[in-house]
Amino acid sequence: MFRVLPLLVFALLPVAVGAAPVPPGGRVEFGRNGLLTRADLEKVKFDSRPIKDADEDAKAGPAKFETAVHMPWTKFRAGEPIPVYFVLRNRSAKDECFDVGMELFGRYPANWGGCQINVCDRATGEQVRAFGKTCSFGWNMDLPAGGFYCMKGDLASIRDKRLPPGEYEVGWRFAGLRAVSVPFTVTKVDGAKPNASAKREVQFYHIAPQVRAADEPGKAGEPFIWRECHLNHIPGGAMAAALAVGPQGVFVPDIYTVPAADKLIEASVEWKPYREGDRVVVTLRSVVPNKQVRFAEVPQLFLQIETNERAGRWWEEKPADEKEFARDSARLVTPLVIEARLPQNWRAGVGAEAGRVAVLVTAKPIELPTPHHVVRAKKAVELVALQRDNGPLWSGIVRTDFTELLFRPALIVQDR
Repeated sequence: MFRVLPLLVFALLPVAVGAAPVPPGGRVEFGRNGLLTRADLEKVKFDSRPIKDADEDAKAGPAKFETAVHMPWTKFRAGEPIPVYFVLRNRSAKDECFDVGMELFGRYPANWGGCQINVCDRATGEQVRAFGKTCSFGWNMDLPAGGFYCMKGDLASIRDKRLPPGEYEVGWRFAGLRAVSVPFTVTKVDGAKPNASAKREVQFYHIAPQVRAADEPGKAGEPFIWRECHLNHIPGGAMAAALAVGPQGVFVPDIYTVPAADKLIEASVEWKPYREGDRVVVTLRSVVPNKQVRFAEVPQLFLQIETNERAGRWWEEKPADEKEFARDSARLVTPLVIEARLPQNWRAGVGAEAGRVAVLVTAKPIELPTPHHVVRAKKAVELVALQRDNGPLWSGIVRTDFTELLFRPALIVQDR
C-alpha cells in the first residue's frame, strides 16, 4: 500500500479569487469581466498612419491593417495599474498573417520585430521604452478577414520603476503603421499608496484525452472520464496571441483576467490526488437555474499555471482523436462534468517549485500561432455539429478559480 503525504493534500487547497475591485472614481473597465466582444472593438477609433521610414514590405501594411491605441480612461494615481489596449484590425477581404510582436504579461513584458511601444514625457519630450525589447522571438498568427487582434498592457512601471506623477502619452508602431498617440495623466497620491501586485509568469497545458467513443458508454448526466491524457505544453505568449484574436467571438486581451462565468456557463474545479496521478474534475453548469445549456462538442480544457519564475518548455503536440470523441448529444448538456487523470509525473515537468493552477475552458479547439522558425500549415479537423433545440448553444471561454499546488515531484512513501 502507498499513501500520499499530508503535504500533498494541503497543496491542493483551493484559493478563492474574487472579482476585481472597481477602480477609484467609479471607472468601469473596458469590456465585460475583462473580456471583449467584436461590438466593443468596433467602438475603438482607428487613426493610424504609414511609417515613412518603413521598408517595402511594411509599406504594404496600410492596405491590409489599421492600428489603434485605446485607453478606457486617462487619469491615474501614481502606483496604480495603467491599462492600455493595442488593437489591430484586418481591413482586407481575406485572412492575413501577421507577426504578433508583443508579450505584455509576466514579470518581464516585451515587444520585438517591427513592434515598438513608447511612453513620452510631454513636459520634457523624453521618450522611454514602455516594455523590453527582444529579437528572434515570437509567433505568426492568422487574422480573419475583418477581424481584430487586441492585447492589453500595463504602463504603471517603466524599466522596473513606477511611473512618477506627470503628463505622458503612449504611442505604438506596428505593421508599418504609426497609431495616433494617446495622452494620459499620473497624479500624486495622498495617503497610502495603491498596492502593486507583482505579475506572475504564465504557461498553459492542453489536456489532450485519448478517449474513444467505445470507452464512453455512459448515460446522460454521468461524467466524462478521461482515463489517459497527454499534457501538451503551450507557452503563455502563444496562448495569449491565440486568445487575442477572438476565438468563439470572445476576445481575451489579458490572460490574467478571465471570468469563471459568462451569460450561459459557470465553471468550477475539484482536485483529487491519487498515487497513480492527480485527477482534475471540471463541472460546467448553467448560470440560469432550471435552464439547460448544450454543447456542440466536448469542451477543451487547458491548465493555466502561474508561477514566480519562468518555467516549462515548448510543447510536443499529441492531439486527441477528434473524429472518435464521444458525441452523444444527450450527454452534451449542462451540468457537464469532465474528470481527467493527468500523467503521474506532470508536476515534475512544470519546472517550478510551486504556483497556482486553474482550468481554462473553451467551447471549441483553439488555433495556436506558429513559431517564426516553423513553416505554417493548416490542419483540417472534422467536427460534428449537433442539431438540437433543447436550450442555447454555448460558445465562449471561462476559467475556474485557482488552486495552490506544489510542483515538485509528489513524495510517496511505503507503509510498513
